[in-house]
Amino acid sequence: MISRARGGVGLRHIAKADLLNLRVPIPLAGDPSASVALQQRVARRMQMIMGVVEGIRNDVQTMVRCSDSLLAAAFDELLADVENECPRRPLGDVAHVVNGRASGIAASGVRVFKTRHVYPHVLHLDRPTFITEEAAARIPRDRFLSRGDVLMANIAEGTLGRVTFVAQVEPTWTVDGQVMIIRSLDERTVLGRWLYYYLWSNHGRDQILSRRTGIPF
Repeated sequence: MISRARGGVGLRHIAKADLLNLRVPIPLAGDPSASVALQQRVARRMQMIMGVVEGIRNDVQTMVRCSDSLLAAAFDELLADVENECPRRPLGDVAHVVNGRASGIAASGVRVFKTRHVYPHVLHLDRPTFITEEAAARIPRDRFLSRGDVLMANIAEGTLGRVTFVAQVEPTWTVDGQVMIIRSLDERTVLGRWLYYYLWSNHGRDQILSRRTGIPF
């Protein structure tokens, strides 16, 4: 069905006629009662497997939440250990901070990351979107991602302040206006990884949220 989808990038759809022509396997179609019995057995087995998988998924989600809390607490403890060796500097003194500029959706080789891709520890690569080459040509060079960048969602309660670290990058990757790029001015002095862990920590997140403005969604 995905291969039969019609329309342009971002607006593809399935027509009713295509759906009606989808070929569905019907087991033991020549014997309706045996067919239904087999379908019921398969459905019951799938329901049981889905129950097991759902339980595993819930356990994993609980483990992820607990591990994030442990990681945040560990960083806070490490930061407290070196507090006396850490003079405070404004972020603007050590990092270049800009909003993304990409907008629109089209087919091209220029990929745009949005708030849905910004999650702790790793930049999500699923559900890619792209812009036109013409739109990309208007984007300043510093809005294209570099290895070691920190990305931060800058809008909406629930996503505001969420950060991720760019460990891998392509030269045609950029972000839209709802994502900020935070880039160390000198990796010999301040590592992007350090900025990421601080902004992700409880201390950093509290500072970010204390500076939010506007009306909550």
